[in-house]
Amino acid sequence: MKYITAIRHAKPEEVASTMSDFDRKLNEKGINDSKLIGNYIKTNLPKVNLIFSSSAQRAIQTANLIAEQINYPIQKITFDDELYDCSASYFFELLLELTPTTHHIIIVGHNSAISEFTNLLINSDFEVLPTCGLNHISIDTFNWEDVDMGSGKLLKRITPKDLK
Repeated sequence: MKYITAIRHAKPEEVASTMSDFDRKLNEKGINDSKLIGNYIKTNLPKVNLIFSSSAQRAIQTANLIAEQINYPIQKITFDDELYDCSASYFFELLLELTPTTHHIIIVGHNSAISEFTNLLINSDFEVLPTCGLNHISIDTFNWEDVDMGSGKLLKRITPKDLK
């Protein structure tokens, strides 16, 4: 069994005219929500083997805060520039790089791609993930190469509001 926990980055600060979208940091709500989701993952989901994150500042902060909560070494997070502005198909390409000994991954990304990816994976049209929302998906396979559209099953859809 393989598990993917897809997370949209937490709530960022408003865009200032002098700031690029890529450099936006989390606001206080985003910081608190990231910790809340991290704690949920720690107490309710299988042990995480790998974390992938967009290299945009708000995604980096979200991934780092979650990693701290689940005792995952921050230096082992893979930050990927492509996850900032990719299509849903890029996520499937990312999975091809994984070894069979990896069982549970977290991907921190952006809408619309992160929501489209999970919808394709579970063959459904769920609502778009809100900030710091997660979809926890299982795939009944030994090899990541076998993961394809419709091969996943949604086990949990959690938002910070659900945990408050």
